[in-house]
Amino acid sequence: MFYRILKILGFLLLKIMFRIEYNGVEKIPETGALIIAGNHSSYLDGIILGAMSKRSIHFMAKKELFKNKILASFFRTLKAFPVDRKKPGKSSISMALKVLKNGNILGIFPEGTRYIESLGKPFYGVGFFSIKSGAPILPVAIHGPSKIAPKGKYIPRFSKIRVTVGDLILPPRVYNKKSMKNLAKDMTYKTMDILKTMLNNTEHERG
Repeated sequence: MFYRILKILGFLLLKIMFRIEYNGVEKIPETGALIIAGNHSSYLDGIILGAMSKRSIHFMAKKELFKNKILASFFRTLKAFPVDRKKPGKSSISMALKVLKNGNILGIFPEGTRYIESLGKPFYGVGFFSIKSGAPILPVAIHGPSKIAPKGKYIPRFSKIRVTVGDLILPPRVYNKKSMKNLAKDMTYKTMDILKTMLNNTEHERG
């Protein structure tokens, strides 16, 4: 209940402050395991994706956010769980696969951290989880919430935010341990290429 209230409040704030516009949300499956993969340019991205879907999204979040007990409790209420971005532990991997096994949505930012100017180099987790679980990847391009940083201080740019939902990327049905790494890498870069194209198309539409 608390999660739903926060999601509604988040959507209202995004609508009022950033005139947020969602395109293609009908592509989000109503049921079944799903991995939502978005680009990461601001602290707002988790809220933006969370407010996009009627379904709950379980996010992998950097472990540093869970150091404070109060904040940790808050993030867990939002269905987030910690992960070491440089070296994911077995518990984080198991939790992600459990989310998908139970037919829920797993939210991932493949870059692992924020990149303001352009897309960064991704980790291969999004491809790995898709192949391992059989869940499709849904690329979601977030355009507009990037931050400017005069003198090292982040200030929000209250420009319009546009969110575009792409088409499902289906994982290969057949793989083995030897092919897993290459397949995970290929799926991850395919996802990033699609996100790049979607972001570029949005920029051209604005121009």
